[in-house]
Amino acid sequence: MGAFTQDLILRLDRFFADSNDYFDALTRSPDEAFEYSIRSGRVVLDQFHGFNDLRGRTLLDYGCGGGGKTVHYARQGAARVIGVDLHCDAPRARAFGAREGLSLEFYSLEPDGRIPLPAASIDVILSSSVLEHVGNLPRALAELRRVLRPGGLALHRWHPFATRRGAHLGATLGLPFAHRLFPEADLVQAYYRSLIDKYGRVPDCVRPPVRAESAMGTSPRRIPTLDELDLPLNRVSIAALHRHLRHSGHKILERRYLRGTRELPWASRIPPRWREWVCDYEVVICTPA
Repeated sequence: MGAFTQDLILRLDRFFADSNDYFDALTRSPDEAFEYSIRSGRVVLDQFHGFNDLRGRTLLDYGCGGGGKTVHYARQGAARVIGVDLHCDAPRARAFGAREGLSLEFYSLEPDGRIPLPAASIDVILSSSVLEHVGNLPRALAELRRVLRPGGLALHRWHPFATRRGAHLGATLGLPFAHRLFPEADLVQAYYRSLIDKYGRVPDCVRPPVRAESAMGTSPRRIPTLDELDLPLNRVSIAALHRHLRHSGHKILERRYLRGTRELPWASRIPPRWREWVCDYEVVICTPA
């Protein structure tokens, strides 16, 4: 297969061009990517309509990354906004917070995944494109339940692996379900080839960039896996996430399914395994059971 399969992936991908505005901004400058992330926070928050009034509340942005979305949440009138991530470093968000008088705090998770906050201290937990990356999902959800106050809300927007963009290759590859149709090694190599075709090189923001050499066959090192292109993917299904939520003490209030930013009201009426063929994201709104 090899080169033939990679060529086939790239040829088919031409029919599914899908620009990734965030990735394009990131290749230009970290500042542009941060500004884009702030704007995308509005899109994310809107998808929790009916449950997204943050005024006077303490909010936890779980998996906050560089803190762009966190800044947007703080601007909505929350009394206190806390961002946590594996190794949290958000200098731009901290500078925005200081300049605008926002109540922003950032912390790194403990090595065991523990959130460095007291129990029952958070009114609203919000995560966007995070749950699909969590290695020990039951433990993480139990920890989120621990810090959530009685009557609080957990708002999750996540990307199931089986969906058309579940492999997180949208930076350059728009071919739907490519990760379900082609061998992983060929898909990874096609991904790097598409980056070079678009940018003339493998951008530094691709993690880890050094592995591009092995993917392009110029080094004896092994070919990286999908999990090594960005953050690891736990490949959890919609049905499995719902089980983990219930077992960790969450009660699901509402589920929404989106293709891009468009809601699919009818998707919740079909079996979960088929939802993963028609949606891109699931929005899950929970409260402590």
